[in-house]
Amino acid sequence: MAAATAVLMRDPQKGGQPRMVVLVDDGQELQPLLSYFRQEAMSLSGERGHAYAVVRFLDWLQARGKEFGGNQRKEALKAFGVDLRDGTIRNEEGTPEDSTGLWWRATSIRNANLALSRITRFSDWYAAEFGTVPLNPERPLASAAEQIRYWAAWGRAKRGSLLGHLKTAEQARAGAKWTRAVKQERELKGIKDPKKFPEELIPALLSEAWLVSPTATLIHERYDLRGLAITLLLLYGGLRISEALHLWAMDIPNSPEDPGNEPLEVHHPSEGWVQIRNERTGAIERLRRADYLIRFCGRRPLNQIAGRQRAGWKNPLLTDAHRNTIRVFWLDQDAAEMFYICWRAYLLHSRPVVLRTPWAWLTKEGQPIGVTAFEELWGTAMRRIGVKADKNAGTSPHGLRHRYGSWWNVLEFDNEQVRDKFAQIALHHQSLFSQEVYRAVGHETVAAALREIRHSMASSISNEAL
Repeated sequence: MAAATAVLMRDPQKGGQPRMVVLVDDGQELQPLLSYFRQEAMSLSGERGHAYAVVRFLDWLQARGKEFGGNQRKEALKAFGVDLRDGTIRNEEGTPEDSTGLWWRATSIRNANLALSRITRFSDWYAAEFGTVPLNPERPLASAAEQIRYWAAWGRAKRGSLLGHLKTAEQARAGAKWTRAVKQERELKGIKDPKKFPEELIPALLSEAWLVSPTATLIHERYDLRGLAITLLLLYGGLRISEALHLWAMDIPNSPEDPGNEPLEVHHPSEGWVQIRNERTGAIERLRRADYLIRFCGRRPLNQIAGRQRAGWKNPLLTDAHRNTIRVFWLDQDAAEMFYICWRAYLLHSRPVVLRTPWAWLTKEGQPIGVTAFEELWGTAMRRIGVKADKNAGTSPHGLRHRYGSWWNVLEFDNEQVRDKFAQIALHHQSLFSQEVYRAVGHETVAAALREIRHSMASSISNEAL
């Protein structure tokens, strides 16, 4: 029987926004974890990951906690990590069995390490708040190898951070003296093949995937212009799907980006600004978007709700920190013009006219589209071109952003450092190194390049022989 379960609730101390809660015993909230979430101001996805780890640990303690005494915290945490990674199911004689009753399947080293890290952070906070002994206390570094690994990681973080000049060696030396008693297992290393959308499918994506009525003559009846416009934002503008869904209708300029025209920008869903005219005084006022939505629309930002309308916010690098916006950097001017054609036709013919609903992309019922809803629409679009929506194949919506990142590898700049910095800003990454996964060269790219080299060499040898 499970010792705990994680549920979603509305937190009155968070203005009624959704928050993860762990229930124990007879439905009682695990108050220390709730206090931890409130104090750390985590995102909902961060809370979900921590809640999952805590639930797993509490279930494990109920099943195996009696095996370890009160002073065997380190041994217990190590055993928990092993059970997470290897699972608890045994099959010695052809019949699966599990003496713990947990029936956990094996998971990756990365997932096990992530759960251990979350348990460790919560334990550190709990120990500081209530004066207890942490599960995984720090201890002095024992070897030169550990010191080298620490300083290598610190140097990498310093180079990649926008605030690297603040990461002084003096501040780091204190951290260099300590390590954890229970260490995480090293992950397996290898080439990370970028899951970018296949380039050969782009023509079909733009001409057939969103073709909903092939016999219709009017463009707004023939195509799902909303889906096509969002696709263009992801593929040629490099946005995350959640960022594209936070656009308001008033955010989209009337014409493509040209010198002298205002750029297309995505505002922070709650901290971005909106200007309104005061009906009583006639003066222009500026409100936070969260305030505007609550006061005039009776709604919340999409990152503060749960369900099909939810769209998160990944804390991207803002291109205008004063106005809390990120700018769309189009890689192709024709794609930008196509986006505006789709937007104007969608706005004129297809977008429902709904008061107090400012988001650009709405359902037929006049509700904002969230990530879950768009992914379902995307799955249908992929089936129209004979493809399954699959993250590992690059045919998920996020695969479009990976394709955008890969195109930066072939753009010409004065030097590699300039290109890397421009790509970081265009992809809105806080760290210079975050773009590596988007611009990585996978094994398929290497194999294709070698095929071209072999073909060229074979042609050269053949010509010389003649």
